[in-house]
Amino acid sequence: MIEHFDYKKIAKELFDDIQKVPLKNTPNLRKVRQKYSKKLAQAAPEQILDMVIKALSWALRELIPHDRESVLRGWDKISYPY
Repeated sequence: MIEHFDYKKIAKELFDDIQKVPLKNTPNLRKVRQKYSKKLAQAAPEQILDMVIKALSWALRELIPHDRESVLRGWDKISYPY
């Protein structure tokens, strides 16, 4: 467990690192993901889930007011592995 888990700081760093990638292909983005996987390896599962839920809720609040119809149509295209 990470004692002082600042998901906002980690999310901002991740976003900034993704923005710095000149060619956003799978190998380049995988390197960024691996960097953050190592950083988050010490976090408790609850901390990771909390970060993901807050990031998703932020993204939905940002997207839905601007283009609600497109976001809602996008849910139809999600495929679930189960």
